[in-house]
Amino acid sequence: MEITERDLFNYVFYKDLVDKDKVEFLEGNDTYKDEIDFFSSLKDSLSEEISSDLKKKIAQKIPAYNFSNLAWRQTGVIVLYPAVEKKNKQKRKDKLVLAADSAELKSQHTSQTFSDEKKQYLVKLINSDSNTKIFVFSTSESELKNLKLTLHPKEKEYLLKDNSNPLEVNEDITAESISLEFL
Repeated sequence: MEITERDLFNYVFYKDLVDKDKVEFLEGNDTYKDEIDFFSSLKDSLSEEISSDLKKKIAQKIPAYNFSNLAWRQTGVIVLYPAVEKKNKQKRKDKLVLAADSAELKSQHTSQTFSDEKKQYLVKLINSDSNTKIFVFSTSESELKNLKLTLHPKEKEYLLKDNSNPLEVNEDITAESISLEFL
């Protein structure tokens, strides 16, 4: 009689799924005693409560799992930090660089990009002529609704109905981090 690993698993967890002949064989024979004991101890351990400390230790060993992200999800607040942008290093050996040809100052555009640890959310601040546009993007959802953005450290708060259009603010804005909260 052929007994598979699946038969042994089902014998311990779901005995009614195993053929009667195989159940009788396993009950009357010690050939698979070690495997059955293993699955039995596994089944028993499933009913034991895991302590909070053990859960935290396990979470620290798994980089993809982070308790702080769990806390953000439970409170609905996600913190975004400046994204590290790769700078394109171009050599200027063959290019001639000239000084400005007029005394007029041209408008300066600056931008800041922020993302969360899992890179699921991206916020882009684009400043030009004392005006700022704030774009909010999500990699998993096309449209986000009912958002509150808090810019740190100034703690300025902005409400957005959705992210289909950028939020326009009539001042230059800079931030060290941004909190994104779903209302």
